[in-house]
Parts: sequence; structure tokens; C-alpha cells
Amino acid sequence: MAVLVHHEVSAPLKLMKKGLRELDRGIQDMTSEEAKARLEWLRREVDRLEKLSSDIQDVSSAEKGKLRLRRREVDMRDITSRAVDEMSLTGRNPISTTLPNNPVIGLADAARLEQVLVSMLDNAVKFSAVGSEVKVRLSRKREIAHWEIEDRGTGMESEQLQGILEFLTDEGSPETEPKTGLGLFLCHHIIQA
Repeated sequence: MAVLVHHEVSAPLKLMKKGLRELDRGIQDMTSEEAKARLEWLRREVDRLEKLSSDIQDVSSAEKGKLRLRRREVDMRDITSRAVDEMSLTGRNPISTTLPNNPVIGLADAARLEQVLVSMLDNAVKFSAVGSEVKVRLSRKREIAHWEIEDRGTGMESEQLQGILEFLTDEGSPETEPKTGLGLFLCHHIIQA
């Protein structure tokens, strides 16, 4: 767990320090719009760290079996649309959706399920070429909601996937943690809850 937290915290902090150094060195030469853009970027990074702090707390609760879910009847189409809308704001990759015409009602914690979908979409976008399409399909299979996310990323070798699965199911060792982020780890615990 410590390896995951270190990776997730150190990357945005390094970027923020770099941004602050650039802002400090060049503030006299920047237009007010450039300075505002830099400050807005720093605000977004701080927001990411706040979310990360919340995710770390969630993981801690999940590992103790105390992750609280607020299940209620929800239409999975709405959750899917909200997750896609959130990820579309990045503007990095177009995201298309295929949703059933009829409601896909299920008992779920809408916020947590949306969190899982956003994390999965974030990975699909992050590991795909800029501008390549990411596709999201929701269907119902044997009365269970089923999502497919398709991207044009590099993918994983079966050994890498096995390593991640072992780590997520506690068969692996955190010291030999594969290159996965806290998001996937948390998603696994949300789905298992």
C-alpha cells in the first residue's frame, strides 16, 4: 500500500513544484492570462491531491471491511452518462457511448459506481493516443449490468495482468507491486464490497 500511496502523491507534487518554480521565475514576463492559467492548473492539482487523500481514506476503510455503500435503485445509464460527461471535460480523447434504450435498473451506490467508471475511463484515456476514441458500452446480461470499455491503448501482456490481479486479491506482495495506481486498487475494493 505504501508504494501505491508514494507513487500517487509524488507525481502531482513534483509537477506542482515544477509549476511553482516556472511561475516564480517567469511571473514578471507573463501576461495576466498566462499567470491565471498557471494558477488554475495548480488549483486543479491541489484538487487532485484532496481527492487522493479521500481515496486513501476509502482504501483504508475497504481494507478493514468498513467501506460504506449507500445502495438504492438506480438506472445504470445515468451513472454511465455522468462518468462519460466528467471524463469528456478533459478533451483529450473523444468518448462514445452505447446505451440500451430501456432502463438498466440495479441496486447500487451510484456515487461509488460512478467513481469506478471514471477511474476505468481515466485509465483508458491515459493509456491511449491523444485523440483516439474510447468506447463505452452498457448492456444487461442475465439481469446484471455489464460495461465494456474499449480503447486503442498499448494493452497489457498476460503476465502483467496476472500480476495486477494477484496484487488486488492479496495473493501478491505490496513490495513487488505492479505498475498500477491507487484508483484500480480502490475500484477492486468497491466492486468487492
